[in-house]
Formats: sequence, C-alpha cells, structure tokens
Amino acid sequence: MALQPLLRGAGIVFAFLSAVLAVRDFLAGATAAGIVSSVSVVALAGATALLFARRMFSLRQLRGLELMTFGAMGVSLAVSHYARILTATTAGNAAAATSYWHEAALHFLLLLVAYGILVPNTWRRAVFIVLPTAAIPFVLGLFVRSQNPEASLVSGLVSTATTMPVLVAMTVGVAVAILGTLLTSKYRAGYMRASMAGMYDLVEKIGTGGMGEVWLARHHLLSRPAAIKLIRPELLGGSDGDSGARALRRFEREAQVTAKLRSPHTVELYDFGLSQSGVFYYVMEYLDGLDLATLVERFGPVPVERAVHFLLQACDALGDAHDHSLIHRDIKPANIHACRMGIKYDFIKVLDFGIVKQQKDQEESQTTTAEGTATGTPAYMSPEVITGTQPIDARSDLYSLGCVGYWLVTGRPLFESGTPLGVLVEHVKTEPSPASQRAEVPIPPELDRILLKCVAKKPDDRFQSARELADALAACPVPENWTNARAEQWWKLHQPQS
Repeated sequence: MALQPLLRGAGIVFAFLSAVLAVRDFLAGATAAGIVSSVSVVALAGATALLFARRMFSLRQLRGLELMTFGAMGVSLAVSHYARILTATTAGNAAAATSYWHEAALHFLLLLVAYGILVPNTWRRAVFIVLPTAAIPFVLGLFVRSQNPEASLVSGLVSTATTMPVLVAMTVGVAVAILGTLLTSKYRAGYMRASMAGMYDLVEKIGTGGMGEVWLARHHLLSRPAAIKLIRPELLGGSDGDSGARALRRFEREAQVTAKLRSPHTVELYDFGLSQSGVFYYVMEYLDGLDLATLVERFGPVPVERAVHFLLQACDALGDAHDHSLIHRDIKPANIHACRMGIKYDFIKVLDFGIVKQQKDQEESQTTTAEGTATGTPAYMSPEVITGTQPIDARSDLYSLGCVGYWLVTGRPLFESGTPLGVLVEHVKTEPSPASQRAEVPIPPELDRILLKCVAKKPDDRFQSARELADALAACPVPENWTNARAEQWWKLHQPQS
C-alpha cells in the first residue's frame, strides 16, 4: 500500500467533492466561497494529474502533494462552511447556523479520520496534521462570532451545550486517526515482509539508511541467513522528471556491479528484484561482525598490525573493482565490515556499491548521478570529488581508504571541522597531521608515510593502484603479526555470541 496510489484516489474524490461545494456555493450566492472551491478543484486536479504521470516522486515531493491534496480539500470545506454559517447568523437563523456548524465539524472529522487511516505515516506526523484539522470547526465558530458579535444567536454557536458533543467527537476522531496510522503502518510492514522476496522471511531490522532498510532474513528451504536491503519506490525519486528512472538504474546497477565482482572481500549478492508490494530489494550474504566505524567507536583505535590487516583486505576488494573500471566513491568505515567467516576472523567485506562509477562509461555515469553534486561522505571524500575539477579514478578510492586507515589507528577522522562544509574545505586546502601525532600508541614511520601518501592532495602524488598500496602495506614493519589466533581471541572476548 504505497503513498502515491492512495493520493491519486484521494485527489479524484476530493476534486469531485470540491466541485459539488463550488456549485452549491454559487447557487446560494456565496460567490467568494464558490471561487475558492473552484480553485481547490483546479489544484486537486493538477495534483492528481501529476500523480498519474509516468514518473517516480521523492518522499518529500509526495508529502508536498499530500499536503496539497488534503489542504485544498480542507480550505474548500472551511470557506464553504464559513460562508453558510455567517449567512445564517446574519439572517438570525440560530437553528440553521448551529446545524451548519455541526455539519462542518462532521466533515472535518471525516477528513481527519480518512487522513489517519488511509495515508501511510508516522504517528508523530499524523498528530501534527490531525490536531490542527480537528481545531478548524472551533476556529470557524469563533471567527463567525468575531464577525457578527451583535447577533444574540452567535454567542450560542460555540457555547458549552453545542461545543461539548463536537469536542468529544473530535477527540475520538483524533484517537481513531492516530490509531489508524499505527495499525496501517503495522499492516504495511507485515505486508511488505510477507510479499517482498518470495523465498525469504524477514526476521528483524538490522539497519536503516538514507535509501531504505536492511533486514536479517532466512531462506525458507535452506535456513541460510541473509541480509536484505529494501528500498521503497518513493525514496528513489528526486527533484526532476528523470530522477526516478535514474535512481532506479542506480539501484539495478548496484546489484549488477556487486554481482560481477569476484574478490572474496566484496560482499556476495544472492538475488535482487521488485516485490509484489512495489519494494525494490536485493539479497546479500549476512555479515556476522561489525563495521569498522562501530568497531572503533565501541572499542577504540586498533593496533597497527590489525589496521594493516584490515587495509590489505580492503585493497583486494578495491583492486578487483578497479580492474573492472569501477570506482566505489563511498569508501568509509561504515562500508567496511570485519566479520567471522567460518574459522576465519577479522575477514574484511567491502559493501554498498550504491554510487559506484564506471570509468569507461561516461554517459551512464552522467545519467545516474545528478550533475553538479559531489557524492560520498564528507570525512572521507577526496579533493577531486569535492571540487569536481578533474576526472575521478581509482586514486580517489585510495584517498578514502587512507582516511579509513587514519581512523583505525587514531580513532579520529583526518579532519575535524565543526561543520561538513568545513571538513570539505580542509580536504581541499589543509595538509593533514601525521597519524603518529594524534594516536595514543606508537605508529611506525613507514605507516605514517603510507597514510600521508594515500591522502595527498594531488592524485599523482598518491599510490597509483590498490596493488601498489597493498605492496607498501605488506612491507610495512609492525610490532607483531596480526594472526587468525589473535583475531579469534579478540572476537571471543568482545563478541562472544554468534
């Protein structure tokens, strides 16, 4: 049950109702109210036409169309009922005025209940919408009183006798709307879990990102654990007409690119597709471990030999990608996982190829990444990615990997400005301090030089390939080797549960 089809239906129904209100207002002589209702019809028809267009909308755009749809109906109701109530009070018809006010309250009650039950939402956002909607009839009554204070019947329009039943009804309506939001959200989540990947059951959510959710899943027949990434269609949209198709191609490419890489240190892809409920998904191996961001945040900087062990494996994954003319462009600790794979510990997996770029396919890269925007994470972006002044190649990934190595041994990012923009400026202009000056443990001079070479401002001053970086790391002297036995001991001490 996606947001876009529901808004289409609401737009059609509301446009019809606003047209009915417009005709009624014109026939009753309420020209201004009729004009407002007519404008609402146009707004609703326009919003509905957009929703029927063959394009995807971002969640923000859909929320804007949602507010336009329900807001236009609310404005049409408010103006139309205000005109009728004011006319009745001016004519001294107390019974009609009270009846019209009750009718207005009923219509807004139905509107807020419909919003709460039909529109996919969080309960907090539902409260933010339905409470003001519930208050509109009372505001109308008070406004009529302010416009016609001399009519004795007006003072009774929002009296205790007339207000209490409406207040009780509105309170119940708000509760029903919020409860409906919770139940609808629960139903949609269950429907998504039941229909999205055929042979897999979703067990529990293990992560949330900007594009969707990651769930632990289990295959029906094999009982094999897997991680499933879910992306709702509305999150694939953007600010222009082609962005939905571009984002869809990006999703498909992430799966296709990941599938053709053969390094054991690249996350393995099992399947991808589109579920019955309209959710994009792909199924990948479940990683039993920690990403390097969490590992350092939870346990502090790692020993030099362990950092070298991690970086060597990441070089293997990047070297494979670069051999396929693919640039990852978002290498960061959160996208590198240290795992337990069988009897091997501290086995590195590189994942999230969502903004990977093909060096030899300029047309595809231009159609799948918005022009004029830098993609990546500020703390790990190379100067050329930030400025966009030169082509991006494998050396940009090596810059980011150098930032990861710096994080591993110091527990701090390469640059620590107070704002993301400040960090980007420092990547472009500021020479970094050697890791040895910021680390709490001794850093070999050779590793200092390797990391500083990785994060050189000019790509020509860096390592020219992942193999070259790997050779330098392999030759780097460390206090003692990081063996599988040491890694196993660490995991059993800090992460005893499988």
